[in-house]
Amino acid sequence: MMMKPIFPFFQSLKSSVGLWIMFVLFLLTATLFSCQKEVQVDIPAVEKHIVIQGQIEPDEFPFVLITRSNGYFDSVDSATILKMFAFNAKVTVSDGVQSEVLKQVLDANYLPPLVYKASTLKGKSGGTYTLTVEVDGKVYTSTVTIPAAIGLDSLFFKPNPAPDSLGLIHARLSDPPGLGNYYRWFAKRINKDKVFLAPMRSVFEDRFVDGKSFSFDFVRGRDPNSSAADDTTRERRFFKKGDQIIVKFCTIPKAVYEFYKSYEMQITNNGNPFAAPATIKSNIQGGAIGIWAAYGTYIDTILAK
Repeated sequence: MMMKPIFPFFQSLKSSVGLWIMFVLFLLTATLFSCQKEVQVDIPAVEKHIVIQGQIEPDEFPFVLITRSNGYFDSVDSATILKMFAFNAKVTVSDGVQSEVLKQVLDANYLPPLVYKASTLKGKSGGTYTLTVEVDGKVYTSTVTIPAAIGLDSLFFKPNPAPDSLGLIHARLSDPPGLGNYYRWFAKRINKDKVFLAPMRSVFEDRFVDGKSFSFDFVRGRDPNSSAADDTTRERRFFKKGDQIIVKFCTIPKAVYEFYKSYEMQITNNGNPFAAPATIKSNIQGGAIGIWAAYGTYIDTILAK
């Protein structure tokens, strides 16, 4: 089977000289292939990390997901998956005056479904909140401030050219003067999506639009665990006429913007040998990977029609 690529070349040599060259090439090729040697590659052990993903926004209880990282070539079975969950973590959120130790709850809307949630402390716009995670004998911390929300000027469904029933959400934003505004986009279809979903490239900054009014479109985010028909067919990434859609447009701190931008870049570059490796920029101190995110939220609802 290894010789197939050179057969057409051999067949084109019809002279006696060509036959002699063919024979010599055949011997050389056979010799090269016979000298092949199996190469063993030692893959270095991967350093394990605690992975933290938490968020807080106005009038909502903060929640945090905590897992342990797993090596790319490590086996995956029920025992491995259980070890990834941080069952023994102590998670505390403080606003400088009030503190609450978050409780473990099972919530099928998240992956993993084991979530640490608050029940008394809610976020407030302008408030500063410190997250403390104690797990496996180590302490990880992060502090964020919820920025004031910047609202959208308008929002409407933008259908694809007729007669298609699919389309995108079209928005217009007036960015306040002064560099340093960062944004993230979420949307949720009523009776279809369990949680707010952010599409790829969900974050952007005002570097090139500072103080300007501009329009933009966003595709529909997808639940990676969904097997719904509209997540596996051509409807994927699009909204559909008749959808009732809640848009959550968020103003975010720079650290949150940098985390999700670097995270999305890593996802985009994954498997591309020509892409530069991306380092995820975490705002967790202590050696963990992840994000403690604060969102200033603007909520609006539209009907796709």
